[in-house]
Amino acid sequence: MSVIWRVLLPIICLWTAGIIYILLFNNNNDIWTKNYSLFESVCENIYFKRCTQSRRAWLNCIENISSRNRLHGLNESTFTSNWPPSSITSLIDDELPIINLALRVAFTKDAENPFNNKHYQHFLRLTESIKHGPGLWSWQYNLFPQVLDFNKLIVDVENGIPLTNLPINNPEIFAIRLPKYICNPCRRQIVPDLIVVIKSCSYCKAERDHARNTFMQKHLWTNFTVQFVFVVGVPYPNESNMFTFSKRKFKLKNSWWTLSRKYDRDRWTFMKRLAMEAELYEDMLIGSFHDTYFNLTTKIIFTFRWLSALRPSAVPLFVFVDSDYDLVPRNVIKYYKNQSADQLRDLVGGRKHMSSIVVRPRNDGNISNIWAVTLREFPWAIYPAYFYGATFMLGSNVVKRLAIASAFTQHIRIDDAYLGILFSKLNILPQNLDIISLGNGVCNIQSGAINIPLSKSKRIIDWKTGWLK
Repeated sequence: MSVIWRVLLPIICLWTAGIIYILLFNNNNDIWTKNYSLFESVCENIYFKRCTQSRRAWLNCIENISSRNRLHGLNESTFTSNWPPSSITSLIDDELPIINLALRVAFTKDAENPFNNKHYQHFLRLTESIKHGPGLWSWQYNLFPQVLDFNKLIVDVENGIPLTNLPINNPEIFAIRLPKYICNPCRRQIVPDLIVVIKSCSYCKAERDHARNTFMQKHLWTNFTVQFVFVVGVPYPNESNMFTFSKRKFKLKNSWWTLSRKYDRDRWTFMKRLAMEAELYEDMLIGSFHDTYFNLTTKIIFTFRWLSALRPSAVPLFVFVDSDYDLVPRNVIKYYKNQSADQLRDLVGGRKHMSSIVVRPRNDGNISNIWAVTLREFPWAIYPAYFYGATFMLGSNVVKRLAIASAFTQHIRIDDAYLGILFSKLNILPQNLDIISLGNGVCNIQSGAINIPLSKSKRIIDWKTGWLK
């Protein structure tokens, strides 16, 4: 009998493996052979699934997306809509079956190119006149491009009124993979009380798994509906840690580059793992931008556009948290329930940066600090008031205005400072909240802090209860 089993067992194993392979092959092949409507393709993330079927497919998709970014500067699309758009069909790209979060709004035939605008030319002369030193000490941030009446601009965009000025910061920005149950207009949605946006990176799976196993646990959010989404970009082939800004070179040395080098020889394998993770958890929003530290501003703009365009209208508040911070569910719920719905919708709360001095490159022309920007990029010596990026809260009314204003505000790569510039453009006063923690532990949580650094939460939080040990 044992001899028979020694013969039969390998045959049975091979037969079983063959059946599994055929089933998997047929399932994957269905992505290529089934005829999907355009709407179905977007809703089911078909483009992303096809892109992640093979190394060659992924490289082709990266090239297609990159070429679109190179060809479209000011985004003068013939297809126009108001913002937020009334239908998902208004967001589907003209060429690819994915969501395009560039503002495709109405313009007059003679709409002015922002780079030809007299105010922009004045801005250039201003930056050229400052050769050295920290920069301007005056507070005329309204001169930072573009110079517009932003209150009127937002009303016009919301109502679909043609604009007389083209946007200066409106590149193609694609949502190449949507989470299934969060802000997804393709499905009947549960309207949550709160949406938490976790600013993650494509290589940061360990932090995402930590969040899923700790503060994201459903039982910690009693009598409260919350949804979580990780926002990431994508790794690019041939990644480098050398960047050039305004002819200044910078060598990026941080955790992103360490992780990038780890997967340097087989980045496609990592991309496949990222796709599998997104499919398994359905809690990831993946953008088409290269996921590096210097694209964090693009990431936050992308997030604002997605939230303002696709979130259920009844959601009043969003919490934005860095992936190296945890939330304290009990304190989040307590703070939320102490505010009225109107207060939540208009909330602009975080921990204000007390020293917002602009960091400059070294005299030798190289950038020695990840926060250094040139005078050409931002000629003022001090930034407008902004929040630390660790954790902050924005109401739905505010996010909508930020999403629109970002297209008409020149890009700088320091995302926290860029958010402060948007606040200044919109005459928004950021509110300093003591419940936002930057590093303290037990005392802050007992006093109502809604967040805590991941490195400290491991020591003092019992994640079975979500409270102090």
